[in-house]
Amino acid sequence: MRSLTALPALSDVANTALPLRLGTVHVTPEGLLGIRETPPPSSQRFVLDDLPFQVALSPEGDGTRYRIWAELGYVPYTAHSPERRAAVIRILRTARSLETACFALERGQKIVVLGETVSEEPLTVDGMMFETVRFLQEARPFIRLLGRYL
Repeated sequence: MRSLTALPALSDVANTALPLRLGTVHVTPEGLLGIRETPPPSSQRFVLDDLPFQVALSPEGDGTRYRIWAELGYVPYTAHSPERRAAVIRILRTARSLETACFALERGQKIVVLGETVSEEPLTVDGMMFETVRFLQEARPFIRLLGRYL
């Protein structure tokens, strides 16, 4: 009989929360389906070309902040290979004009590539995939070039 008592609650969830987005549905302490007003932050990982990427989604106002990043390696020391170092610096300077991807140097000359966007609405799975593909299309040629010298 418990399943019959849950039908009105399920109906309320279906009517108020469509379209359902990633992380919005949860089970209440009473064992019923509920909808979170604000989706919880989430983090995903994937590997492309043997390079691990991190993706983080966090609620921001009514929308979502999307972040993606990967650590690429270190700028070669001049003493080890001045030609490789110069090539890496040229590639990083050229990449400054990119719209979505940003190549940056951290402490110790570690190269990271990152991207960030803020959507005005909660980001759906399709939206997350769109942002990821858009970032990779722009960054991947530079990542491959850098890979030759790192």
